[in-house]
Amino acid sequence: MAVKEAAEAGKRAKKETEKESRIIASLKQIENVCEELKAGKVSTKEALDKLKDISDKMPE
Repeated sequence: MAVKEAAEAGKRAKKETEKESRIIASLKQIENVCEELKAGKVSTKEALDKLKDISDKMPE
């Protein structure tokens, strides 16, 4: 029984790590959009559209 529980805990930890990696990637994308907006490379509307796309793809 302990082996099965350890395996389940390992699976949960792996899923959490993958989720954390996706969140970090999304945050980096958000930072990039902010930098583009500050530099005048994108309009406010374009930035908002990009941010909406990023937030739609973020894990819950």
